Amino acid sequence: MFEFQTYIARLTKMDVVIPSIYDGASATAEAALMSFRLTHKNKIIISSTLHPHYRKTVKTYIAPHEPEIVELPYNDGLVDIDKLEKLIDAGVASVIVQNPNFFGGIEDVAEICELVHAKGALLINAIAESMSLGVLKAPGEMGADIVAGEAQSFGMELNYGGPYNAYLATRKQFLRQLPGRIVGETIDADGKRVFVMTMRAREQDIRREKATSNICTNHGLNILAANIYLSLMGTEGLYKVSLLNTKAAHYLENLLLKSGKFEKVFHYPFYNEFLLKSKNSVSTLSEKLLKNNFIPPLEISKFYKEEGLKDVLLFAVTEVLSRLDLNRVAEILAE
Repeated sequence: MFEFQTYIARLTKMDVVIPSIYDGASATAEAALMSFRLTHKNKIIISSTLHPHYRKTVKTYIAPHEPEIVELPYNDGLVDIDKLEKLIDAGVASVIVQNPNFFGGIEDVAEICELVHAKGALLINAIAESMSLGVLKAPGEMGADIVAGEAQSFGMELNYGGPYNAYLATRKQFLRQLPGRIVGETIDADGKRVFVMTMRAREQDIRREKATSNICTNHGLNILAANIYLSLMGTEGLYKVSLLNTKAAHYLENLLLKSGKFEKVFHYPFYNEFLLKSKNSVSTLSEKLLKNNFIPPLEISKFYKEEGLKDVLLFAVTEVLSRLDLNRVAEILAE
């Protein structure tokens, strides 16, 4: 746990890390609850480009607090900064923004933080794809107050929907409002290096019903897998894989646009996911890809009902796809 905390602290540039939360959605919800405790307010602004499952989870978690929830619209696939400036006021506890967002777009977290902090609110940066930290500027360097991240891509192979493992990272002054537990390093009576549970005021210990959360697992196997992966990859390895994801995604986008079968939806910077509007039947495209053993892109209209997002697909490219794979995908979709 201490090793994983260290890796995530370095990647996020945050002071303290809770290494084991069920998944990115519940970590984001825990971050929202933290912001209520820290600010003593219950109004929250949630970006509409936050993963739809994350949004539902946050709303479920915070419902007992009878919060005022404001949805922040997007503009050209990214947070609408002008709307945020109008919506935020002194009564807001926190603003939740995902980066890269659900559309794959890279948000200007630094500018958003400046606006949020000017009104005395906290900025929660949700990260559904932590591999992006290999190339993107760390949230801590851009002013984020709480980072809620999903670590699945760090060596955790999915089996029938799991396992996932998330983390919460924050600033030192917010330490006592973190749920879960932290492992600390110290020395014993003989001067030997040892590790101990610290800041552990948990529900099954001393606080019980006054606990900050009901988290009751340390996800030991998941953390071990992530440690092995991160230690083997190192800084340079993570950077190379992250850069490969970025370049491969842009390569596929260019191929699909050249085919004449797709058109751009938004003009935004993206990491390894992007949106394109199909000129042909979406269901037919999915069937073609499945027949050739490729997982088809996601139909955005399943989550967003705007007219402009009809027949729009969310493509995701990772290091498991070679250049030949991407060429084949483009061929199939150009038929």
